Amino acid sequence: MGADDFDVILQKLKLLEFGLYGLQQYGRSAPLDVEDLGPFFRLAEEIQGDVLALQERLAPPPMSEPAA
Repeated sequence: MGADDFDVILQKLKLLEFGLYGLQQYGRSAPLDVEDLGPFFRLAEEIQGDVLALQERLAPPPMSEPAA
């Protein structure tokens, strides 16, 4: 595991934050449509997948049971 794993997730989170902020600002002057949210849901799902994959890699190996 390297810092790159965290950097990728951090960059995606920043992109999501920036995009949602822009969408909020846009929504103040024009009505939003459901399709406007699609890319943000996909990005959030991608971030979730990255976090779960990283979590699996960081999880300690399962404890083996002693032989009887």
